[in-house]
Amino acid sequence: MPMKQVSYNPSSPPLSKPELMVLLSKRTTSFAGFDYNFLDGSAVSASPSDREAVYEKLWADGSFHFHLANYQDLIFSPLSNRYAYEFWRRKTIPRIQDVKLQESLAPETQPYAFGFKRIPLEMGYYEAFNCEHVELVDVNATPIEEVTEKGIRTTEKHMGFDIIIPATGYDALTGGLTQIDIRGVDGVSLKKSWEGGKGGGNGAGVRSYLGMAIHDFPNLIYTYGPLAPTALCNGPTCAEVQGDWIVGLLEYMKKNGLERIEAQKESENKWKEEVEKIAGGSLLIETKSVSVHKWVKS
Repeated sequence: MPMKQVSYNPSSPPLSKPELMVLLSKRTTSFAGFDYNFLDGSAVSASPSDREAVYEKLWADGSFHFHLANYQDLIFSPLSNRYAYEFWRRKTIPRIQDVKLQESLAPETQPYAFGFKRIPLEMGYYEAFNCEHVELVDVNATPIEEVTEKGIRTTEKHMGFDIIIPATGYDALTGGLTQIDIRGVDGVSLKKSWEGGKGGGNGAGVRSYLGMAIHDFPNLIYTYGPLAPTALCNGPTCAEVQGDWIVGLLEYMKKNGLERIEAQKESENKWKEEVEKIAGGSLLIETKSVSVHKWVKS
């Protein structure tokens, strides 16, 4: 999808201050924290010509518009999602010269629900594969066997590299918290407390209220973590909304002479059920993801 990066001139801002304030105010009323939202209506019920016109406009707008300003049933309807993927593929295929690479980079069979993994938001990414010095190695077809002193060996061949940059995944949600030895009132670490059904602690898996407070961990308020919008929200917007909530909470505690706050276990359970209900009703549940299966299918 076209990133549509823009270079702004500081001496000539694109928006006046009143216009900017209106734009910023729209963020808190949208699904993902941007100044635009999903469209009313369904891609399935729209005529092919109307649907194509909408897709073309969203594509021309660039950035996250094709994903998060699309038809509202994109995240719920497999057919609507398929329509979006097929349009994306039609736009992408002509940019890839090698027919074999076309199938690897933009497969005819949709590999997962569009929009439930990082969308291909880029500038010139697919054109890079047309360069003679660029090679794509599909580790699904030829898995990596080992990293050697001079490179990487797959089941097909050994390739030499001066520099290897690993990008094999990371714990983006719980990792920032569980890597710290945070302990609750009973002395159990947060990591232990959040371990799954076969783990220690309460064995309840990741749990919290509002994705910000945890039972047995009084006065611990975290932001931009698990069971909050986080990965599905514009980061600065999400952080700002959560920050404002925390400021309001602290002001309330100060005003009322309170020194301790702790999420109730019942509130945690209700919040987790609500999150699972919403996630389970979308195509997210069908998307292969370790973190999703940890809490949606617990």
